[in-house]
Amino acid sequence: MILIKGFLRKKTTKLYIKIFTIIFSVIFLITSFQNYSFIISDSLKYHNIDLIMYAKEDKDSLLKNQKRIKDFHQSLSFKPGKDNDVTYNLSNNTKSFNYERIDWKYIISHNNIILTFPASFCDVKLKDKEILLALDETYYNPNNIRYYLNKEINFEYNNKNIILNLKNIINPKANNYICISDNLYNKLLLEEKNYIYEINTESYKKAQELTNLWRNLETNNFYNIIMFESNRNNNTQETINRLESLNKTLKYLSIIFITLFLIISIVTLKEMIFDEQKDFIILKQLGYNKMQNSMIFINKLLLLNIILFVLSFLITNIVLILINNLYGYKIVYSKENFYIFIIFIFIELLIYFFKKTFDTQ
Repeated sequence: MILIKGFLRKKTTKLYIKIFTIIFSVIFLITSFQNYSFIISDSLKYHNIDLIMYAKEDKDSLLKNQKRIKDFHQSLSFKPGKDNDVTYNLSNNTKSFNYERIDWKYIISHNNIILTFPASFCDVKLKDKEILLALDETYYNPNNIRYYLNKEINFEYNNKNIILNLKNIINPKANNYICISDNLYNKLLLEEKNYIYEINTESYKKAQELTNLWRNLETNNFYNIIMFESNRNNNTQETINRLESLNKTLKYLSIIFITLFLIISIVTLKEMIFDEQKDFIILKQLGYNKMQNSMIFINKLLLLNIILFVLSFLITNIVLILINNLYGYKIVYSKENFYIFIIFIFIELLIYFFKKTFDTQ
């Protein structure tokens, strides 16, 4: 206890605490801002995507056991039916494009399939003969919606013709789809030959990771995992660009401060070890061996780092609270800071043992 008190009273120890408290506080703040900018940017991108898996094999077990996934929904494999008052195929039509009808190609998702989910997926209630269409407004004229509602649309499912009345049209996240009644969906699901899933992940980054991870799950022409992205409006895209630019700048700043911290830690630690040599001589005369002296110094170093972490943690959180209250942000202390600190302690110990080994040679 006397040795520790004496260690904490030394000028080199006090200087070490001041310098590294400032450096760590800055690094912790940069990391927290960087994490916040990434989360906001990722969230904006995530709200404009749909992740769809097209498979011939049952993937329920795989999806349930994947930690990146929040939930998933299986789709039916509807296909376009005959042209009618609502839908038509422009390539087979002598007339030019008109807003009073919807081209089938805008409803089709992939592999000539129309993604079909239960009404509960769309948070609505539908009768067995009703359908809800999720279609981007760029593919029809919302002002002419009266031309579409309560009219029949012909679909094909397992070589059967299914006629449904259009109840409403809503905006999708990214990919267009339809919703039918839960009752009809459950009946038709028993006949479904494909395994098509709409997958909800925890973030845009996780969706990208899954796309890369599961790119080659099946070796057939049907299988695919696609991340559909809608066209973002200019304001959203500009915000994403600014956040990504900020994130890159903060990344460079963190590298600069971590490099600075490494240089200062090497110099300061060498001075501390040199300063402790006097204590080592006294302890050696009292009967302590080299291993015991080393353990005493390491304990001092660990205690010092705990003090550093507590001070840096408090300063960082106080600054974040002030910034959040002043500007209405929701920046939180990044958990990555803890890992940075653990790495710092590990580097310190490496420097200490490296110097100790070098001095004995």
